[in-house]
Amino acid sequence: MSAPPPRRTAAAPPRARRWRRPPRRRRPRRCRPRPPPPRPPCYPRPRRRRSAPRSPRRRA
Repeated sequence: MSAPPPRRTAAAPPRARRWRRPPRRRRPRRCRPRPPPPRPPCYPRPRRRRSAPRSPRRRA
């Protein structure tokens, strides 16, 4: 219990640095994506007609 923790006698030799593959450069987009066509504003939003609730067929 009273024994001190084991001491490292010698520093570890410096590890050889592994060659890391450089990160891939993101190539710039040559052509910009075309913007979406202008959409006419629908201010009175068209209401969907409330249909009867679709229920699974009970009777077969």
